[in-house]
Amino acid sequence: MWYRLTVLVGLLAGLPTLAGGVSGRGGLEAVAVSPDGKWLAVGGQNRVVYIVDVSGTVRSRYWLGTRIGNLAFTQDGKRLLVEDEEDLLRVLDVATGKEIQRREGVRGLVYHSATNRIAIRDSNQRSRNRLWLLSADGLRDEGAIELAYAPVAYRFDLAGKQLLVLGQSRDSKDEPRIEPKLVPSELRGLARQVFRQKNDGLQAVLGSFEVPTGKPGRSQSLWYTSDSDSTLLVQSGEIRYILNRANVCARVDAAGTIHVFALGENLHHALGASPDGRVVLTGGLGEGTHGPIEGGRRERFELKRLPGQAEYLSRFAVADDGSAWVVTTASRLGHISKEGKVDRLFPVY
Repeated sequence: MWYRLTVLVGLLAGLPTLAGGVSGRGGLEAVAVSPDGKWLAVGGQNRVVYIVDVSGTVRSRYWLGTRIGNLAFTQDGKRLLVEDEEDLLRVLDVATGKEIQRREGVRGLVYHSATNRIAIRDSNQRSRNRLWLLSADGLRDEGAIELAYAPVAYRFDLAGKQLLVLGQSRDSKDEPRIEPKLVPSELRGLARQVFRQKNDGLQAVLGSFEVPTGKPGRSQSLWYTSDSDSTLLVQSGEIRYILNRANVCARVDAAGTIHVFALGENLHHALGASPDGRVVLTGGLGEGTHGPIEGGRRERFELKRLPGQAEYLSRFAVADDGSAWVVTTASRLGHISKEGKVDRLFPVY
């Protein structure tokens, strides 16, 4: 899929990833909300975890000495899961900042609050096809999923009983490979992208696995493939959506039929979805959209601009009701109402 990304290299270099990595662009890149909705944790390039109340007041600062890519409060709100650039997952005591546990050699934290369970992938090159299922209570092993492919993105279903996993693109003998220069010149926009996807010789697997046993469930072979560092999976009933930064997204139904679409007009520097998949947020340069993926109106929102500052939205934490918190590359934290309006915005320092 290199030809889909080449034209974007200059625009995308250094932007935050969705998989818990850090980018080197600056500012805040991770945000989490406590279960009671009263506290936030944010972090990013300056190697500090901030505990912030909903008024924007910083209550605690915990220096970790490494850039922070992902955060999640545990079920009781007393512990904080912290993933950093060193492929290290820590559990911190929220009240004191003390490290309680750690797990090395993992990245791509995904947390399910109702079951207090973590999905995370092994970062060792030899075992990069393995996903670990851990209890957030002590980081105890609960299961492992051994894949035949490297995972690009994964997500728990609403109940936490299934893990949806999208695999990395792989060479396939079942799909023709046509050089980019031979793509019909009359094709434009998404029609051109669909032709490329169907004729690049690459396919991917979208599968589900029982949690925590790892027993395989429904598996679909796709002619559509997505990138490896910004893909977000969303599940709404039987429909599975694959969203990404390049905004060449896909809808996959239970029969495996694929519909490629764009969610708005811009590149997605940030993506987030409510646990039930009904509300999706996208973020770009100082603005974003809020609403259903399809079948309803999407609202556009905009942050109050900073003079002389190119500010990108970098990460969302989306609540059950569709409201969300967002952090930016200018170290600001904002709240977006369930109606899709920015009603709070403040710096974190």
